[in-house]
Amino acid sequence: MRLKNSNRPGRSSGPSKTHIAIEEIKARLEDKRQPAVFLSARDVVRRTTLSRAQIYRMVSQGTFPNPVAVSPGRRVWVDAEVSEWMKKIVDERTYGWPS
Repeated sequence: MRLKNSNRPGRSSGPSKTHIAIEEIKARLEDKRQPAVFLSARDVVRRTTLSRAQIYRMVSQGTFPNPVAVSPGRRVWVDAEVSEWMKKIVDERTYGWPS
């Protein structure tokens, strides 16, 4: 059995970058565990002022969040994802970079 040698050169005694990244991902997942608010296509049209056809076109191009199938004939969007997309659009305009 090989023991971990913490005195090896080049090794720090603090948490690794991987450990820190994993902890950040866990924190984000815990934030997203809140109940999701769903938006219908009509709600998304109202919030974004895009047409229904434009929304589906952007979904197929990968530039708009994908809808979630909540039943075989019903697709909805997650409110937080649409809000994040809207924030990204404003940030790109305001600051010139994607958020």
